Amino acid sequence: MMTNSMKKAAGVLTAVIFAFSALAVSPYMTAFAAVDPSTLTSLDRYPGVKTFDFSCQPQRENVSSGEMVDPEYSIRLSKLSPDEYFGARVSQINDTETGQSIDGIVLGVDGVKGKCGCIYRRMFQYRDKWIDVKTTYMDWSVYFAKSSFMAGGFAQHRWRSTWWVEMKHEFFISGTNTPVEVKGFLEYEDVDNSQGLYLDMSEIEDMWVNSGGTTIGYKNIPGGVQYAQNSRATYVVDRNMLCVQSMTNDDIPLPEEAGYSAVNAARTCFAFTFSGSSLHSCMVDDDIQGFNVMNVSGSKNIPSAVPGGGTDLVAKRVSDEDETEVTSNSLRNTEGWTYKVNAMVPPETEPGNFYDGFSFEDRIDSDLTVGEVRIIRGRDEDVTDLFDIYSENNVVVATALDTQNRDFYGYEYFMYIDVTLDRGKDEMLREEKLDDNFICTFLNTAHVFYADGNGQRNISTNETYTDVQYEIEADIIISKRIRAADNYPEHGIPSFLFRLQGESLSGKQITLNGCVTISPGETEGTLRFRNVPEGEYRCIEYESLRFEPESITEVSGGRVSGNEVIFTIDSTDVRRASFMNRKKSWSDYSDSNVVINRIGIK
Repeated sequence: MMTNSMKKAAGVLTAVIFAFSALAVSPYMTAFAAVDPSTLTSLDRYPGVKTFDFSCQPQRENVSSGEMVDPEYSIRLSKLSPDEYFGARVSQINDTETGQSIDGIVLGVDGVKGKCGCIYRRMFQYRDKWIDVKTTYMDWSVYFAKSSFMAGGFAQHRWRSTWWVEMKHEFFISGTNTPVEVKGFLEYEDVDNSQGLYLDMSEIEDMWVNSGGTTIGYKNIPGGVQYAQNSRATYVVDRNMLCVQSMTNDDIPLPEEAGYSAVNAARTCFAFTFSGSSLHSCMVDDDIQGFNVMNVSGSKNIPSAVPGGGTDLVAKRVSDEDETEVTSNSLRNTEGWTYKVNAMVPPETEPGNFYDGFSFEDRIDSDLTVGEVRIIRGRDEDVTDLFDIYSENNVVVATALDTQNRDFYGYEYFMYIDVTLDRGKDEMLREEKLDDNFICTFLNTAHVFYADGNGQRNISTNETYTDVQYEIEADIIISKRIRAADNYPEHGIPSFLFRLQGESLSGKQITLNGCVTISPGETEGTLRFRNVPEGEYRCIEYESLRFEPESITEVSGGRVSGNEVIFTIDSTDVRRASFMNRKKSWSDYSDSNVVINRIGIK
């Protein structure tokens, strides 16, 4: 068992919901302060620091929203020891306290600064993706090169004969070199004055300290300034850092030791949230000959807040046959689509932090028909049976059956709702629900409800837009033109026949006929085919006896092919074409009939 003096020389780190506890140091070394405690200011006076009583297990009912951690920061570590080392020779040393053999790098022999370190594979899940953590040892100072040793980094630190080690922790999507920004929560416990923890405050979002008092202090360390650890070593940071360190040498018993006090232990705790694709930290140690270990030993219980507004932890998307997870989509009235509502449930580990209730709600437009409703957890786990699904009068509610089960937490949940529009175009037109382009737009906002001791929080998703296009209709205007001299009254009123034939987008075969007449003294007449449904159509002129085609001009929404026009209806714009004819016969015929001429024989 460790003595109190041994424990105070080591220090403890808590990552996410875990606390790190020292295992062994040399009892023969005198601990010097990494930074003179008289130059420190109590951490509870740090600008913007938040307070929380670390000594008691919180109940969500007793914690204000300002004392909760944003759920996006609630990551859960999957391991402590690295999966591999890189950039230097890997060695083994023995922990004399535990007898355990430990892999690490001998920094003072063949380690190259900024090019060696360790990697944690699949360290934690963040936004439903596994994250690798790469820790690079950027700089260091060793007491005795041959016995200097560094193991771990992000989650676990083991070192010997090392004054200080500056580290960069980088986050990547697992199995790739793709960096990813992570919002995380780290907690340190039993911070003692022989070791200082240095943090780059530009990467820190919030800092927490015990509201019942603290023995921890801080000091701002400007980049590039040299600080003396003691008479034998100095430390120079290349960035502005915050030194956090205990201001007392008082021994605090471990939980398993006599005299342990949760109140006193809480005074050596602090926590912070960070955000970014990397995190810089440095461990400074004056007990350089001891074998120091920081390891997981317990947990703290700061609860996560329910997600707030303006965050994509609660969001809505739409998918259809050719669009996937968009906020604005377009489709035909013959197609269906799917609403997807997602909400994060942060990883809570203590019953006092569990929600009193959790549910989705989506009010679907009354013109739509609601189909299947299902709940998916993570990537593809169907957990519909964990929810009570209510769907009536187009109100869809999915309520979690058991929020007191630890297994419910730490996932992103998705509610999928299939919908269709089964109302006909004529009905929608009568009710004036279509615009001039035969489009109706459905706006939709879903809601997610989180219930805790402070009541129920209703969080709205973003709004989605779905444009549903009914079959388009457009008019086709055919103009018929002749020369003034060709409109000869003795031949009767010129009349011309046209046929429009084709297939609508819905597959209906359509044939329309019409006649153009040109009044005496006029040169032009028109024919209008009304409400021609969307599709492609051929317009031809029937052959006449006295006139022959001369040209087709002024075509819009179509193309000329020989003596006909092929129209494409894909908008409500009017299509047009002008057919010009000339008279080819002035003798025995009227425009539409054969005239019998009687000739006498003498």
